[in-house]
Amino acid sequence: MSSKGAPNPAPGRPPPLPASLDTKLTRTVSASSSLASQDAGSDADISASKYFTRALASTVDAEEMAAMVRTQETTGVTPSAQTFLTPLLDISISSVNILRDTSLTLERFNRHSASRYAHSVSALALYTKMMKTMHADLEVVFRRIRALRARVAGQYPEHSAHVARQRAVEEAKLDVE
Repeated sequence: MSSKGAPNPAPGRPPPLPASLDTKLTRTVSASSSLASQDAGSDADISASKYFTRALASTVDAEEMAAMVRTQETTGVTPSAQTFLTPLLDISISSVNILRDTSLTLERFNRHSASRYAHSVSALALYTKMMKTMHADLEVVFRRIRALRARVAGQYPEHSAHVARQRAVEEAKLDVE
């Protein structure tokens, strides 16, 4: 006997199940195995389902198993796959709904972004064209200014040398600051 009052199983055999659990979880022994079960100590008296059930039950504490059986008997509820899978199914459904809403939001955002991008590209093309024309106009203006400076420097060389020195002094002051 073990410390909990349950008999120790024979070597190589799972421990016996409580009587209520044994009748609830196992099938009856077939006629052929009942003939072979006349020898009470042999492995032939244990059907495959009983052996599996006992091996599975040996992994669970006997007191805990008895409490679960009592709860099932008093409430009349037996656990099924649906009771275990329902919360998972609910979580999956809510996850799918969240993903669907997120997908719709992203689709709307992408459509809006595409329209804004098309508008921005056309506006940028207009600004680029305007900048190119302004650049060409400024090149013409600067060319004329250089031509006028050259003509003035040819007519008034002393004044242009004085202006060049003043410009160099002003640039040196700007570099120091």
